[in-house]
Amino acid sequence: MMSRPATRTVDLAALINVLQQRSTVLNLVGRNEEALAGIDRALRLARAGGTAEQQANCLAQSGEVCSFVNRYDLMLERTEAALEAYRRLGDRKGESLALNNIACVHDVRGDYARSLEYHRQALAIREQIGDLLGQATSLNNIGFIHDMLGDRPEALSHHLRSLEINRRIGDRGGEACSLHNIGFLYKSAGDYPAALEHFAVSQEISRRIGDRQGQAYNLENLAALYADLGDQPQSLRSLEQAAAVREEIGDADYVAVDRCAIGRALLRQGAADRARSLILSAARAVADIDDVQVVIRINAGLAELALADGDTVRAAELAGKALELSREMDYREGIAEGLRMRGRALAAAGDHDGAAAAFTEALVLYTEMRQQYDMATTRCDLGTALRAAGDTAGASDNYRTALAIFRGMHLQYRADSVEAELKRTSAG
Repeated sequence: MMSRPATRTVDLAALINVLQQRSTVLNLVGRNEEALAGIDRALRLARAGGTAEQQANCLAQSGEVCSFVNRYDLMLERTEAALEAYRRLGDRKGESLALNNIACVHDVRGDYARSLEYHRQALAIREQIGDLLGQATSLNNIGFIHDMLGDRPEALSHHLRSLEINRRIGDRGGEACSLHNIGFLYKSAGDYPAALEHFAVSQEISRRIGDRQGQAYNLENLAALYADLGDQPQSLRSLEQAAAVREEIGDADYVAVDRCAIGRALLRQGAADRARSLILSAARAVADIDDVQVVIRINAGLAELALADGDTVRAAELAGKALELSREMDYREGIAEGLRMRGRALAAAGDHDGAAAAFTEALVLYTEMRQQYDMATTRCDLGTALRAAGDTAGASDNYRTALAIFRGMHLQYRADSVEAELKRTSAG
């Protein structure tokens, strides 16, 4: 008589734990849809027969994974459910995690005031319970919000505190994130050697620990840095590497952003056909994207393409759309860029007074945000518009201010260009 196989008893808690760990690994290597499917299965099992703690943890992790596939409504729904679950359990660490992640949703949507409120609540709990890793994360996030609000000294203070904690506890990923954020602040301030140093160290750490998302962020900011320095080939290489990483990890939103950025770079180098293909490809992807900041960037790229084609009406329309979206979410960098693009469209159409007004408004924002390079380039735009409108004195004043900024940043190639415009203005 044949024996029957023994019945295997499933350890539900162990299975849920394995699914959670597998989802974490899949997320790290960029297989985000698979990660979401796995954590959804874990959540169903936890709801069916798991403990209240397992349900709360699965809800929280599910919300986090949702952010990587741009499902922010679902992320908010699950994270708010996790917050209530953690509060019922009296789990302060879990509560702080949920508060942090709710803040991140409001950040993506441009509601910086609400985001800052939730991040501060999370930080307060983490300080009370002595959660150093959580404190470092909150400090980084608060620093980012202060930067978006134009308060760079406060932003730098928070990032430096975060960096110190990450190094103290040996969190290499957190250290890379803090270094990247500090590098971004230095770039905005025009200190390129310091920015390059921080990006390079952050990139090396991200490479060593296999953080592909971190590598992409560093490559994108290195591309912007090299563009400011006038090294267009290196800027383009960095953007192409970033796009390849984004595509590898399945980050559709920022694949589109990087393709659009590559297209704009090529457009300025005269490679119009390839530029058009990339920008239009990015635009087609926008239909499936709900990240408003991504949509704003794509519209700015389309506006630049229309301007290159000589369609000033279309360029102004697209710039206006980017500007409207930016104002709806109080996205200050988007507002400033939209105003500059509108100014360029108006100038190309011969409305130099209107262009000067748009550039002046953009300049106010860049000055408030202390973005040195953008302040100088906008001064140049304004100078050109004023000169075309017949205000040579105003044009010269703006060119001189831009020249001083570029010299202070040691950007000689830009300083030489502005000096040529000054001479042209003086010659009448």
